[in-house]
Amino acid sequence: MSKFRLLVALVGAICAMAVAANAASASSITVSPAGSFTATSAQNLTLGSGSIALACNLTFGGSLNASDTITPPSTSIGSITSATGGSCTNTGSVSFASPVNMGLLFTGLDASGAAQLTITNIDTTIRVLGGLVTCEYRGSTGGSLNTTGSGSTATRMNFAGSLPLSSGGSLCPNPGPLNGFVTLTTGQRVTLVP
Repeated sequence: MSKFRLLVALVGAICAMAVAANAASASSITVSPAGSFTATSAQNLTLGSGSIALACNLTFGGSLNASDTITPPSTSIGSITSATGGSCTNTGSVSFASPVNMGLLFTGLDASGAAQLTITNIDTTIRVLGGLVTCEYRGSTGGSLNTTGSGSTATRMNFAGSLPLSSGGSLCPNPGPLNGFVTLTTGQRVTLVP
């Protein structure tokens, strides 16, 4: 390895450690503007896989807390309390159990500075091929806000993971992948406070 590549790798490692140390040493997290938010997906969020996969128009509503004390391993920063599905690919539809009460837990910053989340209490049903296949998924999945570090503004909430199958036939993927993003209508500034 050349000295230049070694130097670049070393600088990258130092930056990653600084981001991780910042998250570890912070005592609270603030979100601005706090309060209600709306997040939409124009078929950017995919549920399922293979022939049992949907990309749907979705709208989530919820709220974000203004400030929370960080308590490892995760800190509640808000919730999603409404979820509606619109048109989907694959002659499908998606619905969410009522009442919707998904939790948003902040778990730290990754090496790129993205605010990492666990999204809890998801309960969704997908119907594919005009309702020939119905799959219900319940559980928690990973996610993130597309921040670039403490004090930066997120415009998207990303979902990256899978949900365990709660009910459905053998055609339902188990677990069911849930990947993609929703766009926050108002950017949310996330700051860690020492």
